[in-house]
Amino acid sequence: MLHELVPSASLIGVLSNPAVSYLPFEGDTKRAALSLDLRLAIHRVSTPTDLAPAFAEMTTEGAKAVFVLPDLMLGSEAEQIAELALRHRLPTMAWGGWFTKAGVLMAYSAEYPAMGRTLASYVDKILKGAKPADLPIDQPTRFVLSINVKTATALGIEIPPQLGVRAEEVIE
Repeated sequence: MLHELVPSASLIGVLSNPAVSYLPFEGDTKRAALSLDLRLAIHRVSTPTDLAPAFAEMTTEGAKAVFVLPDLMLGSEAEQIAELALRHRLPTMAWGGWFTKAGVLMAYSAEYPAMGRTLASYVDKILKGAKPADLPIDQPTRFVLSINVKTATALGIEIPPQLGVRAEEVIE
């Protein structure tokens, strides 16, 4: 979706926290970039103070957009990421609606309230005696795309109609 929004971007900056490198997000992102013939500039940020230098380096490297990988530390820095993205004029995509509310251009993620309800049902089953190992793994089935139109305007980006109609949340 980020490539749809910024089709001219051949180099995408990626924010990744090395503390969660055991998760598949970075590898999945590399495979997606390869299939789209895109190059990545992966920046591993361990603390919030690493964000400003990472954005400066991505700008110097010629990145034309930024993709934020899922991580709680990065998630808690949505406002700083949004501010840095605007300052460096880098369209940015993240993984939770709170990012677009903070000013990031776009976010796409599983619907967190639905996941919370599923989690509650698992807790209920476990408290009633079910063994966690016997419970099926539930995959999210509903995903939400949110777009911040104000940020798009500030960056001079026009939201393609095919992307705009898929957005469930539009921040103006």
